[in-house]
Amino acid sequence: MKKVFIFFAFIFFYTSVWSCAAIAEARNKAGNSVSWTIYNQEKIPVAKCVTLAKSKLQAGNGMSVIAPASTSLNHGFFVMISAAYDPGNGKARERNGYGFSSKSAKDAELEAVKNLKKNDNLWKKEEGYQVDKSVSF
Repeated sequence: MKKVFIFFAFIFFYTSVWSCAAIAEARNKAGNSVSWTIYNQEKIPVAKCVTLAKSKLQAGNGMSVIAPASTSLNHGFFVMISAAYDPGNGKARERNGYGFSSKSAKDAELEAVKNLKKNDNLWKKEEGYQVDKSVSF
C-alpha cells in the first residue's frame, strides 16, 4: 500500500510540476495595466514558465513587467477581469486580475477577483469589474 501511495504522489508531483501557464503584465509609471500575455507549455516547471512569460513583454519607457498569476494545471479554466476606478487621488487607474481553476469558469472568475485584490489593495469589489476573457484550456 505504501508503494502505491508513493507512486501516485510521484505522478501527481510530476504532472503538476511539468506543465504550466503564466501571465505577464506590463504596467506604466502610474501603475496601470497596459498589456498582458499568457505563456503555456508542457514539460517545463512553473518557475521557468513565469520567466518565459515575462520575457515576452519588454519593459521600457518607464514600464515594469510583473507575473501576477501562474498555474500548474494541465486543463481547466482561465478568466481575466479588468477594473477601472479612482483610487482616491483623482486619477483613474486600470488594473487586471487573472484566475485559473480546474472546476469552472465561475471559480476562475473568483480567483481573478482575489488576484486583482491581492495585486491592488486600493481596489474594492464594490467598485466593480468586467470579465474580459473566459476560456477553457
